[in-house]
Amino acid sequence: MKIFDFFRKKQKPEPQIEVFDGPTTFYHEDDYLQIEIIVNENIEKVDLESNKINTFSEEQFDGIGFKDLYIRTDDNKIELSDRKITITDFENILISLNFEKINYVLTGYGNSYKSLHKNCFAFSKSETIIFYEFKNNIIQNIWFDINLKEIDKNLINFFLQIGQAWNLSLQDWNQSITIDLQNKIEIENYLKYDVN
Repeated sequence: MKIFDFFRKKQKPEPQIEVFDGPTTFYHEDDYLQIEIIVNENIEKVDLESNKINTFSEEQFDGIGFKDLYIRTDDNKIELSDRKITITDFENILISLNFEKINYVLTGYGNSYKSLHKNCFAFSKSETIIFYEFKNNIIQNIWFDINLKEIDKNLINFFLQIGQAWNLSLQDWNQSITIDLQNKIEIENYLKYDVN
């Protein structure tokens, strides 16, 4: 060992960047289930929760921001997994509508932290991403990243097909609204919503 080697700082190894053999997508952890699919039997409970959120928001808004944080409860009577929607049945609908599959879904809170969300895939088209978690080949949760300014008409068909096949609705917690996925007019009105 040379004398100067003793005084040199040990260099930290470069962080390992995980490389995937296919397309990847990312969702911010705060967006998890913010726009989600729910079973229709839970609509009454979801409506009550939406009302609580709206009341809380009005009480806590100080003109600039919110003074407190509301933690949403999730004590649904029936889980989406109770519908026994298989990955194959769900994916066949998406593939038939020309959505593209993404096998690697990352989550975290930005560039400083990202990790692979295991047992989760996604499909995308026209700046809309459909995420779904699964266990033992059964869909557990479905949620979305939807750019309401770039809607593909096949998204309407997707919503109608899953709504009719499994008696489902869409809950947008950001807007506190529920959309009946068996009602084409409700779907179209939701997707035309002007966010500005």
